[in-house]
Amino acid sequence: MATASSTDLDALKGYDNRAKRDELVAVIMADFQVPEDILDKISTNCSRSLS
Repeated sequence: MATASSTDLDALKGYDNRAKRDELVAVIMADFQVPEDILDKISTNCSRSLS
């Protein structure tokens, strides 16, 4: 998804870019049907994977 949107993943690394990572994860997760009870866990892990 990041590649498709021409997002430079290196620019998302580090604590200062946490908000940008969270925005990217929100966009990615918008298209997935995920049970509400695990949505936060998946989003958090996706953001951590990008950091």
